[in-house]
Amino acid sequence: MPKIERYALLKQLGVTRTRFTTVIVPATAVDKGFALGEGKCKAVVLQINALVYNSATLTSIPNSQKGLYYGDSNQQRLELFAFLTTSEVFICKDLSDIYIKGRGITTEVQVLIYD
Repeated sequence: MPKIERYALLKQLGVTRTRFTTVIVPATAVDKGFALGEGKCKAVVLQINALVYNSATLTSIPNSQKGLYYGDSNQQRLELFAFLTTSEVFICKDLSDIYIKGRGITTEVQVLIYD
């Protein structure tokens, strides 16, 4: 979704605040995804950073940690890859509406939470 469309959508939702958090996806989250968290929100965007911790060290994360799956509680089939993509804007009422699933290795996902 182009940024202009994303901003228009967020404006329509009445978003007044943006929060950021990092969620650790454990290696055991392979078969069944787990809820992103708990808490009210209006929308969420997911992204995986391609570098470890920050870009100052320029240390790439291993390929095995550059991808995960996301979706709802029934299935997590949408793929998210490091540095290449962000997820679409998820319109949701709570963080527990979004589920993420890893690939058998601990992975970190950055989450923009719009209130």
